[in-house]
Amino acid sequence: MRTLLRLALAFALVMGAVAISTTAFTATNTVPKTFMMNKQIRNYSGNDPLKAQDFAPPECNSIRASLQRIVYIGGTPGSPSNQSELILGTAANNTINALGGADCVLGGAGNDTLGGAAGNDVLIGGPGTDSVAGGTGTDVCYGEIHQGGCETFISPG
Repeated sequence: MRTLLRLALAFALVMGAVAISTTAFTATNTVPKTFMMNKQIRNYSGNDPLKAQDFAPPECNSIRASLQRIVYIGGTPGSPSNQSELILGTAANNTINALGGADCVLGGAGNDTLGGAAGNDVLIGGPGTDSVAGGTGTDVCYGEIHQGGCETFISPG
């Protein structure tokens, strides 16, 4: 088909019978806006609203029931508090210091420095070379460099 079109165009050029027409088209976005701020997301059974503990990884099972909110480092809310929290880092190098409460800290990709404080914390470095330090309480730490304070230290290497 392309060869036939090329031959027809070449013939028309030789004969001087080519007229070029251009038409511009404008694309429009027909996807409606989505708003979740006034909606309540429900879990898989459809009965209960989703909670921070629904998003915690299996390594945080020991403290899952105590998790009260999700903190996004670099997002909203972006700062840990004295509540029990699921704290999520970014793909960059993060320094995350959990405060009071039993926290599940996920460093994400990058070379992270994670610190626990009061409470039974679970610190998970993720991809990269991660430094972990527990605090008071019974802390479980996953990373490459143990800075102390972790009752259980697990290195992927």
